[in-house]
Amino acid sequence: MYKCKYCEKEFETKEQLGGHSIWCKENPNRIGSGSKKWRDDLPKVIMKDCDKHGYTEYILRKDGVYRCKKCAADAVQKRRKKLKEELVAYKGGKCERCGYDECIAALEFHHINPDEKEFGIATTGVTRSLETLKKEADKCVLLCCNCHRKYHWLLDCGDPIDIETFLKQ
Repeated sequence: MYKCKYCEKEFETKEQLGGHSIWCKENPNRIGSGSKKWRDDLPKVIMKDCDKHGYTEYILRKDGVYRCKKCAADAVQKRRKKLKEELVAYKGGKCERCGYDECIAALEFHHINPDEKEFGIATTGVTRSLETLKKEADKCVLLCCNCHRKYHWLLDCGDPIDIETFLKQ
């Protein structure tokens, strides 16, 4: 059963709902199935009650539906946390030098060869597919923040040490 989030009518199939699994053709904000255009006659931001955040800003998405701005940010944060958990598990779940595994926030990805780095895995604002992130993580070693800082400190002090030697210390 599919239920329209705008009018709350129930439909047996997605096609009866209008080809979309969220809202039916009754939604005045609906632009059309698959369209990525903004409706010029609608405000981009409105104030509305959110069940979770109370009276707050709602932003108009490209699919023509308003969404709580805070809920959208929460969803992005939740996805990024899940992706980091999956990447850390993919790389062994612990610091490759000392074995630290108590707090996932203290584990970082260090690129072995900076010239091969396409993007920083932990860069703020970066949300990519898990497969893309895994390809980039394959170019990295997983270090706890202490080992990571120590390695960069050694490099900055002019003590050229390769990562393989450092991991064995």
